[in-house]
Amino acid sequence: MEKAWDIEFQDVSMGYGENVVLDSISVTLPGGKISAVLGGSGGGKTTMLRHIIGLSRPMRGRVLLGGRDLFSLSLRELRTTRRHMGVLFQDGALLGQLTVAENTGLPLTEHTKLDPALIREIVLHKLSLVGLADFADYYPSELSGGMKKRAGLARALVTDPPLLLCDEPTSGLDPISAAQMDELLLDMKERFPDMTIVSVSHDLASVRAIADHVIVLHEKGIAYSGPLADLEKSQDPYLRRFLNRSPARTKPHADAGPAEDTELRRKIHAALGFRAD
Repeated sequence: MEKAWDIEFQDVSMGYGENVVLDSISVTLPGGKISAVLGGSGGGKTTMLRHIIGLSRPMRGRVLLGGRDLFSLSLRELRTTRRHMGVLFQDGALLGQLTVAENTGLPLTEHTKLDPALIREIVLHKLSLVGLADFADYYPSELSGGMKKRAGLARALVTDPPLLLCDEPTSGLDPISAAQMDELLLDMKERFPDMTIVSVSHDLASVRAIADHVIVLHEKGIAYSGPLADLEKSQDPYLRRFLNRSPARTKPHADAGPAEDTELRRKIHAALGFRAD
């Protein structure tokens, strides 16, 4: 059995143009575990995911997958490495003109010469793992949001990849569907113990349900990296605010008082033609 892949960031800076989003970070997401990446909006979660996939190149430093420097690979080697990744996109990213089965089997039809009958067999097996075998010949427009996410997960898993990367797997789902997605990820961990799973998430309930390892991004760096249990015990002020969903208090401008609110409201309503009662 192939050893589970660690994901290592070695003194990595990431960003866009001259805007540095994460600065000189060094952190490891352990192989064979479910790692959750948390942080505020715009804090670098998706940027980190893009660097793992190889869609963005770091400003400095190295990104290692299973000990191999991703950005020192040739283009051909990079493409091959990407085939070892399954990606669950935030909205499922299903192609509307293809059936669920055709969407799920797309990585196999595009990158292999497997017999179509065998691809169909593999696809139905993966869809059965996510409870969608009976919907194989439906189109995405005929599925609920939760079903589209599960179909996206089946497609991400169709090649049995060493890496499963999930971008907000529970966003937009009702609590029951979100819990079902958590259970599916835990089931994948049990079925494929050598698979490394990364979940970028805002959903603290989901993180608490599935994560072995947690990374919290803050102020262009790593505020925390370690087991979930230790994060829960942390007394760091930012981490406590984050875990307890406590807002940072901001004071209104001294001039922004009730009188100004009333006057601005009057002008807005007058412009919109609201009746003054």
